[in-house]
This record gives sequence, C-alpha cells and structure tokens, in this order.
Amino acid sequence: MKGIEFLTEEIFTYVYNSNKKDIQQLEFDFLKEIEYNQQQFVDWVLFDYKVKGRGTFGEAYLRENQDKLSETKREYLKECNREYFGIYEITKLKDKTAFIKDVFTGEKSFIDIASLEEDIALYSLILARISKKLNRIIGSNAIILPYHFKTMLTGQIIEVFQALKEREEYLTYETFLKKNSPRVLTIVEGLLGYKNEEGDVTVYQSTYGITDSRRFRAQLADVAYIKFSGEDDLFHFMSDNEILAELVINKDILEVECNTQEDRGLVKDLMAELFRDTLQFIKDESLTIDDII
Repeated sequence: MKGIEFLTEEIFTYVYNSNKKDIQQLEFDFLKEIEYNQQQFVDWVLFDYKVKGRGTFGEAYLRENQDKLSETKREYLKECNREYFGIYEITKLKDKTAFIKDVFTGEKSFIDIASLEEDIALYSLILARISKKLNRIIGSNAIILPYHFKTMLTGQIIEVFQALKEREEYLTYETFLKKNSPRVLTIVEGLLGYKNEEGDVTVYQSTYGITDSRRFRAQLADVAYIKFSGEDDLFHFMSDNEILAELVINKDILEVECNTQEDRGLVKDLMAELFRDTLQFIKDESLTIDDII
C-alpha cells in the first residue's frame, strides 16, 4: 500500500504534540518493563491504549482527520485500530508469501514478507499486528522468534489468560491480546533476558532420522496422547492435558523439544518403545536462547 510508509510516525507526532505530558508518562512506564522491543511502544499507545471517553489515540486521530486522509490511509488506520499484537506461526513459505496461523485462535491467513529483513524459516513465530483483510503486517516492525520459543511463550501467556478469565468469563484471546500487549511483551522480554541457575533458558532437544515416513505418520495417528496441531506437521506429546514435548517434522528429520531434562528422558523412552522400527536416534542437545537465536 503506497502512501502509508510514514503514516504511523505522522500520527504519533500529531498525538505527541497534543498530549505531550501524558505520552511521556506512558512511555516512561512502558520502557521500565520493555528493553529489547521498545519500538512496539508507538503501536501500543496509538492503537491499543484506551483514553477514557475517547477510545484510542488512533481512533481519535481518524475521527478528527478522516476528511484529510485518502481512502487507502483510512482503511489502513481502521485495520491498525481493529487488530491486535498477536503471535503467529509460519506453516508454509512460498516465494515472498508466508502462510500463518494464530497460535491461540487457530485463524489462518497469509502475508507478504518481502519487507522483512530478518531471516524467516518455516515454523518461525511472528509477533506482530497483522491485518487479515490486507494480508500484511501493519504498524511497527515484527518480532521474529525461532519455533523453539513456542512452548515456553504460549504456556506463559495461557497461564495469564486463564487467570484473567476466572474474573472475566467471556474473555477471548483476541480481546486479551488487544488489552494486554505490554504483558505479552514482558513475557517475551523474560525469555530473551532471563538467566536461571544453569545459564540461559534451555530447550532440551532430541533429534531422530525417520526411516519410513509413511509408516511413522500412521503410527503417530494411532497414539492417543500425541495430538496433531493442524496442517503444519507439528505434534504435541500430551500428559494430563499438559504438553510434554513438541514434535517437529522437517522432511526425514524429527526434532523433539522439551522444557526439562526429565520430560526429555520420559519422552525419549516412550519414543523408543513406540517407534523403534521407524525412527533412528541421532543426538540429544541442550539449546540455550543464545544457541537458538
């Protein structure tokens, strides 16, 4: 969409000059918690933060200036105000198009990724405000994370969501994410910056060669506690409704990701028992955040 490259910056300048004291305080509070992704402040304060009696600053700007804006800019701003900072998984890549799935709602879409400078890989996570109508990332730069982050990140967000849902019975993930992008970013910050007693946050991975892909997939389908998560070759190894491991198939390679060594040991024993004739163990690895990035 031509003509909208600097629209967010223009709106922020307009809003800042009209509400300097309030914006400075909001920015101070936001940056106390957010270190690695401070550029997300502009989108949050314009399109998510609610001003009492006025809605968002972005909605107020649109009302006050819609006659001066082109139809393209009006449509873009409507999408910015409507959408939320979400977490999406890449399920397919084709040229400069990424097919994505919202990890919480399951909604599928596709976006143009030609403008992204980061290396994009299959199953990567995209954290961004995405317009399903315009099929593009809108607002500030997206955050790209390797798929290894998925279990840790989504688990912590689900925990916060469930706690809030006990007080707000009809809370949806869309509403939660629209209201709580700073909380989501704080969780991301924790994963990027947290150091535990052993060092960085660690993913415990086992890698296998698949000797018979067709038979292995048929075996997976017969195991009640291994759940297929969609059309993207991701499986969850379950125990009492909790995810013990995530299974990722990439051609003839299977990677099994766990959050603890104990879980990896348990899953490894079960994998050997269930799939001894279709999998060949290759190696175990303990991957830190630095290794993953």
